[in-house]
Amino acid sequence: VRYITAIDNEILINDIKMNGIHKKLFMKRVNEYRTYYEKFEKALDELKLKEKYHNLLENKGIATLWSYYHHIKSKEELINLILNEKDASAIYKKFETYNEEYLSDQVE
Repeated sequence: VRYITAIDNEILINDIKMNGIHKKLFMKRVNEYRTYYEKFEKALDELKLKEKYHNLLENKGIATLWSYYHHIKSKEELINLILNEKDASAIYKKFETYNEEYLSDQVE
């Protein structure tokens, strides 16, 4: 999934042979994913924890706010995943504040 952000119109047309409305819809979803991916990455970076945990979380299927909220239901789950209570608490607190903003984005 992490490589989906490398897909562009040229690849869809020349390599995959996709065109028309399918290409437009696919690229719309790729761009949405890229936005959510970058927002998740930025939040970890603001905590100075991106280098330490981004790959770990991504390898566990957590690369966007949606996937974080889907997989992490409690601080204890996050602690068990990253094995560092202090860092897990910081991440959990940060993403708690993002939850309302994230949910309002999904309503649109």
